[in-house]
Amino acid sequence: MADGLNNIKNYYQYSTDSLNKYENQNDTENVSLFDTENNLQKSVSEEQETEETQFQETDKDEQLKSLKEQLQNVEDKQGLIGSAWNKIKSATGIGSSSEKCEQAIEDFENGKITYEEAAQKISEFETKQTSSLNLISNIATGLATAAVVGSAIATGGLSLGVVALGAGVGAATKAGLKFADRATNEVKDDALDGKQIAKDALSGAVDGAVTVTTMGVGTAAVTSKTVAEQTLKQTIIEGAKGGAKAGMLTGATTGATEYALEAGFEEDVDFNLKDLAKNTATNAAAGAIFGGIAGGVSSGVQYSKVSSTAKTSTNTAESAAVEETVEEAATPNVDMDNTVASAADSKDDVIILSEKSLTKHAEELNQTFEKNIDEATEQIKNQFGDNESVVAVTGRAKSTNSTTNKLASKYEKNKLTQITDKDCFDAIGDGYGTRVQMKSLSESQARNIVEKSLKDTNISYDDFVKYVSGSSSGMDDDVVASLKELSPGIINELKEAQTQEVFESLTDGIKKGTVNITELNNYGDEISSYFTNRQLQEIAKVYNEKTGKKLKIVTKIDDSFGQGKTVDVDNNLTDNSTVWIKKGSEKDSGYTSTQMNVKHSFEDGTIGNGELQIRGTEVNSFADVEHIPYDIRKDKITEFDTKYSDVYSTIKSMSSESYNQYNSYLSDVYKHLRLKEMGIITPEPVLSGNFLTEAGDIISDEAMSKLTVQGLQVYAH
Repeated sequence: MADGLNNIKNYYQYSTDSLNKYENQNDTENVSLFDTENNLQKSVSEEQETEETQFQETDKDEQLKSLKEQLQNVEDKQGLIGSAWNKIKSATGIGSSSEKCEQAIEDFENGKITYEEAAQKISEFETKQTSSLNLISNIATGLATAAVVGSAIATGGLSLGVVALGAGVGAATKAGLKFADRATNEVKDDALDGKQIAKDALSGAVDGAVTVTTMGVGTAAVTSKTVAEQTLKQTIIEGAKGGAKAGMLTGATTGATEYALEAGFEEDVDFNLKDLAKNTATNAAAGAIFGGIAGGVSSGVQYSKVSSTAKTSTNTAESAAVEETVEEAATPNVDMDNTVASAADSKDDVIILSEKSLTKHAEELNQTFEKNIDEATEQIKNQFGDNESVVAVTGRAKSTNSTTNKLASKYEKNKLTQITDKDCFDAIGDGYGTRVQMKSLSESQARNIVEKSLKDTNISYDDFVKYVSGSSSGMDDDVVASLKELSPGIINELKEAQTQEVFESLTDGIKKGTVNITELNNYGDEISSYFTNRQLQEIAKVYNEKTGKKLKIVTKIDDSFGQGKTVDVDNNLTDNSTVWIKKGSEKDSGYTSTQMNVKHSFEDGTIGNGELQIRGTEVNSFADVEHIPYDIRKDKITEFDTKYSDVYSTIKSMSSESYNQYNSYLSDVYKHLRLKEMGIITPEPVLSGNFLTEAGDIISDEAMSKLTVQGLQVYAH
């Protein structure tokens, strides 16, 4: 048992080293130079310039005072454990420390960084100190529980009584440690906070129960039969695996419990499913590692006990190998840095996914994408570039950051269960992004098509334009009824006049095998989408003839401009070679583009996953910035992306109803731009009305103006 506990202590040192490494990795220096003299208007008098400088100095003095007070408040909260940890980090230069915060304040005073950057350093220091204290107390609680209850497990195995004993030891240990830390800080009466003591005791009880359970799993798995069939090393490895699985589950329980306690005890902490999931996943990963070690140790001890009782001889060398095999079995290639996801069990191996691991795979993938993107782009240029209707063919390699986010998203959704090079490569479907931009029809081209379609009616070109722009007031009912029937066909003629050359190049590429598509998404509605149903049917037919497979097509089949007549399948256009899927073709913002999943075959013999986009120039310029509000809303863009600070707070604070209202505006913009690409000029949509925050406050017109078409263009590449 003593040898086993030494392993747990070694693990404590390993975890502490990893924590140091974690904080060092995340302690980046983001220094931005700001020359205040360049912002002074040269046209002001010397007297005005002096007054403004004095005002700025006064304001800076207040900010400097505020930063020092913030740091002092954080330091006052540090007790014995927190202060010791801070001193270690200051001495080694690893991670966030008060010394680095003082340097940040000095850098602000000297004009090297902004006030916000200095304040962020202090905030990060406070957050990491709190996280470190929790991790240290959790590890210490586990060690104490193992030391006290370990012999009981070895003697009598796992039982409710032993679990209860572990919970009691854990509660007393954690509450005592946290009490000692608070008693030695500078916050008055902090140590005697009854609510905090109760919370620590409950959390410690769960920690103790987790430790006992994971150790018990290894013990219970060892019997006379297993001793006869397995060596000591095999037993320890199997115990470590079982302990890791149990630790993952019980660690998840610990994380969920601690977060629930925090939300239940603290009035200023609102229960949030996203935060609950994060705490649960983080503790599950740590629990898997600790459980693996505890399970391996306890199974090794039990092996010796059973084999001794049965008077079977054990190999002395095997007994001496306990420490080595526990480390080998429980922590193969485990990296605790930035652990953000839970553990996955595949072929009896526990895989711990970490942000560093994801980033490593993403960096390697990005290198591959960058190496082959020119060849992928050239393939698309060779197929589409000679068309007179094509303005440009461009390509981009998926970035490391975007690849990391995609891998993390797929892992969270269980679409990525094994973290291997191949699995990560297959998970990225758009590593090679290529885009074909088409010319718009001229107004005269559009007029010729429309007037030809209306020549046998009493309907004018202007009537048609007015109708498709959504304004039919003042028009005769008979004219409106006729346009309702005729407009879908006219719009399809206009679409095909713009896309026909690209459509023919696409079907030609599928036939020849120079364009290998696997799925097609025709985003948009009856007006805003690019390909017509007839064109889609022809693409599916050619694909079926080439591959013998059905082509998955995501599109909307509707010939009535939203007037109520919608069908899932048009029997006149669809045959067995096509899979039509209506759901998902229309986005809340009205986003439109034809996008295809493609496979690129490279000269080096490898195959790459790509995405081919086909759209017009008007939509292209808007789509590149329209995604910003969506990305902010979905936390793909965070408050730390200062490039978007002008619109971030507006989007994040906007109520759901107002955000839906804003999406309606974006949809109108997309429809306006698509009609413009088809040569139909309609009034540009105006962003109007009151937009509210979740708190019910009206968002200013100035703030909303930055979310208009013109306002978003400042973010265009």
